[in-house]
Amino acid sequence: SFHQKYEIQSSQIQVIGISIQDTQEEPTHQVAGQPALQTTIEGNVRTDRVKLRTIVLRHQNCVYDLMLIARPDTFSRHEATFARFVASLRLRE
Repeated sequence: SFHQKYEIQSSQIQVIGISIQDTQEEPTHQVAGQPALQTTIEGNVRTDRVKLRTIVLRHQNCVYDLMLIARPDTFSRHEATFARFVASLRLRE
């Protein structure tokens, strides 16, 4: 299933240097007419706390990984801008 193929794996997050403390997956939704998986993660980069939202979708032969990364105390300030960015995404055929 799409969900199993594209869910964030701990090893992938480790590659970008985030040790995971908490993960929240939201139901699959549509982005640019494609099914997309949204995952929100809290963790640490070295000694700094971060919150990350990733939206993963596939179109043709490409996998798109859209991310918002911020400190947890400022994350909510950026969510609306990120949502507008995601909603504005248009993929070519």
